[in-house]
Amino acid sequence: MFTLSKRRITLDGAGDGLLDAEALQSKTIDYLRFPMALAVVFIHSAGDVPMSPVHYDAFAGLDFYNLLRVVFSHVLTHIAVPVFYVISGYLYFLNVKQWSWNEYKRKSRSRLYTLVIPYLLWNVAALLLFGGWSVVKHYMASHVWDFSLFLEQMRGLSWLWNVNEWGANRTNWLGCTVPMTGPINLPLWFLRDLIVVSALSPLVYYWVRYTRKWGLLLLALCYVSNVFPLIQGLRISAVLFFTLGAYFSINKRNMVMSLRRVEGVLALLAVMQVPVVVYYDGVNTSVGCLIYPFYVLSATLFAFCCASRMVQRGCRPNALLTRSCFFVYAVHSLVIVPISMKVLTFVFGNSSWLSLSVVYMFSPFLTILMCVLLYALMLRCFPILALWLTGKR
Repeated sequence: MFTLSKRRITLDGAGDGLLDAEALQSKTIDYLRFPMALAVVFIHSAGDVPMSPVHYDAFAGLDFYNLLRVVFSHVLTHIAVPVFYVISGYLYFLNVKQWSWNEYKRKSRSRLYTLVIPYLLWNVAALLLFGGWSVVKHYMASHVWDFSLFLEQMRGLSWLWNVNEWGANRTNWLGCTVPMTGPINLPLWFLRDLIVVSALSPLVYYWVRYTRKWGLLLLALCYVSNVFPLIQGLRISAVLFFTLGAYFSINKRNMVMSLRRVEGVLALLAVMQVPVVVYYDGVNTSVGCLIYPFYVLSATLFAFCCASRMVQRGCRPNALLTRSCFFVYAVHSLVIVPISMKVLTFVFGNSSWLSLSVVYMFSPFLTILMCVLLYALMLRCFPILALWLTGKR
């Protein structure tokens, strides 16, 4: 059992005996990092078999496989990036007593090492990998070195910003299309948007200070309606969830304690919406697009409540797993996910819905294992490189 108070939380039977509110919040943030990294890997492990609609009226084996992918790659795991944005917004303004130009310069220098340089390095690595592989494949087929494919892969500087596009058929409440884009290392669209919103942190600070909860409500309305200026690199999800984390930090409010006061409401909203969002396949149907933002908003906040309860029960994150999260996020989609899928397909096959389901469910865990082992190897053999690739984390 436990009791909540303004300053401390009493634990019965947990290893730490007594945690104050700030310690619980810090441990909750650390605890969330690795599960959210695993969630991101699940999103990108849907496999090569095209996703077809689940036929609930005539449910068959392949429908089970597709339902698994909808649940784990289209719905449950989609809170990962919002959770990372909330954490980033909270930590950005943590211990900021008074906003100033010097404070902004200090924060910007820090984000140069933790965000910008890793973003550049990982996208250059992806460019060399994908572009180089296209050249090699062409040579193997024709025995001619043709670098035009490599140059085509670059598309100017778009490889660094918006070379990938998806969701071109998604619309907002006004009926306008709202496609998403990302750099050549696709998962790093999150980092791209975080760099942009961090650069706009003075606006975030004064928005929170002067509009308070009403400004958050306005951003939340923009988020659920998806009505926001279509600027690639400044998505409303990044603005809302970063600002949400900033709101707690700027107003010196303990995020976990505040969310725990409305835990029941958040749990009810999140749990009630899961079957509906699953039925309408996340944002991949017109009805799903309308419901999905409400689910993500409530489930993201509820995740902090769930994680804090796990911490109270004595669960603590492994230090290596926590440190490796950024590395896992950046590297997994380059080669690790395809390798893990091929290894598991070789072992279990892909001739039935059962084998496909087994490969799908085990692939993210094998991917994580390979990524963490690679990270540990880099720490041992190339510690300086590992430091720069992970933003000196």
